Amino acid sequence: MVYGRSRAGRRPQLGLAFVLCTGLAACASGPIIQTNKPDFTGAWSAKWCDPEHPRAECGNFVLHLVQRGERICGQHFAATPRMSKLEEGEPGSVLGTSVGNVAVLLIDNARSGERNIAVVRLTPKILQWHVVGTAIQGERPWDSIIGGKWMLSEDTSDGALSTLRALKEHPCRWPDEVSSEEP
Repeated sequence: MVYGRSRAGRRPQLGLAFVLCTGLAACASGPIIQTNKPDFTGAWSAKWCDPEHPRAECGNFVLHLVQRGERICGQHFAATPRMSKLEEGEPGSVLGTSVGNVAVLLIDNARSGERNIAVVRLTPKILQWHVVGTAIQGERPWDSIIGGKWMLSEDTSDGALSTLRALKEHPCRWPDEVSSEEP
């Protein structure tokens, strides 16, 4: 008896190999599905109320951020409850970089002159803010009011969107960078 395969036995195997290779080639050459990269661009805010004085006017903490590539630029605003202390950052008072849905930001505190480092995490509906420390001590005796932990929601009010549009016109670069073509 001779052991071997007949040509008829090879056709089903070749047909299966052809189908598998064709299917693999079709899958490999199809359009690549890209996942959306997180984008920190937006106006983000949280109310800051005094639980001991619930009828008092609430303050707020606001971030306006623009992301270009991995770089994030922006400005901030904070007001304590009863508006007793204000912190108003200029465009460029927030600068940082992102990796995925997390960013590290340096905040220039206009009130005290200190520079704080914050880590923010972007989720579908909120921006989680956490100041991790002070990079540079301030030269003025006033206390910082931008620290702590916040859960900020997207602010789509006309005022917030107007500020965001104006912010997009400003350059977004590190202080030691040479000017480039971007705004």
